[in-house]
Amino acid sequence: NTTAEIAFLQEPIATPPGGTYSEPQDVELDVDGDPDVDTIHYTLDGSEPDCNSTEYTGPINIAEDTTLKAIACDAEGHTSIVTTEEYIIENQCPETNEVMSKVVGSSFGEPGHNIVVKSGGELHSDASGFLSIDTDCGITVEDGGKITAVTAGVAGGVMSIAARSLTVESGGAVRADETNGTSSGGVVSVDTTGDTIIDGELTANGLTGGTIIIDANNLSVSGTSVTADGSTGSGGTIFVTSTGYTTVTGNVLADANTDAGSIAFIVGNDLTVSESGLIRVRANNSNGVGGSLSFVVGNNATIDGILNAKGKTEGGQITMTVK
Repeated sequence: NTTAEIAFLQEPIATPPGGTYSEPQDVELDVDGDPDVDTIHYTLDGSEPDCNSTEYTGPINIAEDTTLKAIACDAEGHTSIVTTEEYIIENQCPETNEVMSKVVGSSFGEPGHNIVVKSGGELHSDASGFLSIDTDCGITVEDGGKITAVTAGVAGGVMSIAARSLTVESGGAVRADETNGTSSGGVVSVDTTGDTIIDGELTANGLTGGTIIIDANNLSVSGTSVTADGSTGSGGTIFVTSTGYTTVTGNVLADANTDAGSIAFIVGNDLTVSESGLIRVRANNSNGVGGSLSFVVGNNATIDGILNAKGKTEGGQITMTVK
């Protein structure tokens, strides 16, 4: 019997090393310049990595207690010994601000405090339509809770959310919709160092669709919808960047009455669209053109659901690149 392990192949070095930290860490892996190493692969669930495990392409965001295991491979599939690092991320968010009723303002968030929008509670923009929520902790929108950005003229507002994590529970809503049927949808920007979980609604709908930008570690969409629809005009834009895993079991839509919008995903690890998942840029009007769907996936893409860029006069475009 032979083994693929070669003792002189440099094992990966993790920076920073395992330990206890008070905030999420971006971990880099290298092999100290070993010219024989072709790729580095790793796991985050404690399982043993091999040359088919997730390939290292850039810093790994670790926002919770994690066992990182990494291995170096050469072009012939020979491997180094396994590097194991244990990371403990202590909870630095002992306090929680609960939103129980409607609160109007342009800026919310406090260091070291989670934000929980309870049923009947709402964070609402002022007349300018601008709303910023910035915290180094988590944000949760519970069933019946809302975060809303809308101008005094009822056009969709501009919302910026920056947090460790965002969870929109079933029945919860984050909206930058217009409200009178004559204006465009607004802009929603979500930036989380950890996970973004949408079980409810995240929308920027309007006469013409607005814009939704999500930048997260892992993303899960299982709720009613992430939508930037145009009711009578063109569809909006949805742009998703995920350094980790993206799973869609719900709806991601940029439909329109005229020309459909565009949706783009850049996923660092695996993309999964389950059987119930729907990603769609459909034109509903008889003169409408289908929209654009584009995907760049760093590891595996599993599509059991529906990708739809259907138009009435002309179909749209779907492109997928799996590295």
